[in-house]
Amino acid sequence: MNEWLPEGKLSLVSTNFFQRKAPLLWAWREAPALTNDSGWRFLSQADTTTSLKHSQAKLVSYEQVLALEPAIAFIYRYPLGADMQFSTKTTPPHFVYNDSYERVRPIPANADYPIEDPVFKRHFPSFVQSYQGDKTGLSWSYRLSQEELAQLNHLNGELVTFFNLCLGQTDTLANDLDYYLLAGLALGFLHISDEARPVDHWQDNVNNVIANALFTRFSYPLEKGKQVVLQFLSDRKSSPVAQQIHLYGEQMRLWYQANQKQRIQGEYQGLRNHYIKD
Repeated sequence: MNEWLPEGKLSLVSTNFFQRKAPLLWAWREAPALTNDSGWRFLSQADTTTSLKHSQAKLVSYEQVLALEPAIAFIYRYPLGADMQFSTKTTPPHFVYNDSYERVRPIPANADYPIEDPVFKRHFPSFVQSYQGDKTGLSWSYRLSQEELAQLNHLNGELVTFFNLCLGQTDTLANDLDYYLLAGLALGFLHISDEARPVDHWQDNVNNVIANALFTRFSYPLEKGKQVVLQFLSDRKSSPVAQQIHLYGEQMRLWYQANQKQRIQGEYQGLRNHYIKD
């Protein structure tokens, strides 16, 4: 779990924010790139995403960043992948998630993470799984780099978007075959992302990402999700149907990257009608 929480105490802030020329607007946490870097990045209302590339961006201490905006103390312990805006439209001002504008729950310095909060679980599913594993005495047999962790979190978000494209607003699926089909398509969808990785444990992480995405999008139990993924992987070795579904997932990835996303839902519906009888 510690890989999600870099120990660095420095944050990168824009010149506008550092010099108090404009109030805080954006805050996010990415994989550290510098010595003693916390990964936190802060931009003001006068900035763009290129502002931190300016030679005058400042690397400041935790104490300095709190002097600029004390409310940062309540989000500082959020894990890698955090992406927020500082809303000043209400009193007191507070942070919201950048994608959904839902309110971010404060995490004081000595408080536990809100791992039962649905909003937190949706935004940080891999962190929650790691946190719960540490709490129950489980440990990973390997350690991931911060780059790998950030990529896994990104893949989880992509998969949830992919499921939305396949199913629209559908919240529940008719039977386990639906989850089997989605798991197979997801394995193909992610194949292009992970095929260049020689790391032995990477496939295990991809499997977990798919199970997490099924849980995030449909509240499908994590253990059942993992079992479905493993069953599909086993079937793919000899089943022409599983192999075909995997290939369709790869094709859908190409459509996704080419911004031909409307083709995904139509193809998914065709596959479901062909393979699943309600």
